[in-house]
Order: sequence, then C-alpha cells, then structure tokens
Amino acid sequence: MTGPKIEEASRDDIDRRIWRLLRDAGFREPPVNVTQVLDCLKLDRSFYDLNDPTFLRSVGHKVKVGIRTLRRIAHKINLRALLLFDDKQVILAKDLPQKKHEWAYAHEAGHGVIPW
Repeated sequence: MTGPKIEEASRDDIDRRIWRLLRDAGFREPPVNVTQVLDCLKLDRSFYDLNDPTFLRSVGHKVKVGIRTLRRIAHKINLRALLLFDDKQVILAKDLPQKKHEWAYAHEAGHGVIPW
C-alpha cells in the first residue's frame, strides 16, 4: 500500500531541508543518530501523562481547548507523541514502548523541519 502522491517540487523541498539539517547535525550519510539531530534542532525531550492535570492544563491553554476535550481528542487519535513548537519540545506518551521512542522523536522533529 502506498501513501498519497507528493508533488516533485514538494519532494525536492523536503529533500533539501532534510539534507541541510543532516549536514548541520554533522552527518554526511546514514546511519543517522536521532539524538544528535534533535540536539541540532535544540528540541527538548520529555514525557507526558494524559492523567496529569498539570500537563492537560498547560497544553489545553496552548491549543485553546478544554481539558476534557483535549483528553478526548488525544485518546481518539491515539496521540503518542507531540511537537510543541513554541516550547521547542517533543513529548512522548510515558507508556510508549522504548523501542518506539527514536522513531517518534524523528517523526515529530520532521514536523519542525517541514513547514507544512
């Protein structure tokens, strides 16, 4: 199964942005150390708990939704990771298995590199 088609100009733009990031992080070719890339982007890493009212209040305030609405949305879409642009922070669900952390961090960092 393949995903949606992407225009060549968009694909080229993404390639340029990613290669610039990898070069800035000190990589000339794979393999890539995700921690080094996150450090280059100056992204903080932490965990969240949907049962923590402090977390829900802070994120709810940023996205301007109520705590119950935020919790319902997060559960409905099975939110496992999130990039908080203003805080330059990637947060992962505290129950996300360790073997999935690197992929989730890389995915969220990609949202910060690609502007759309």
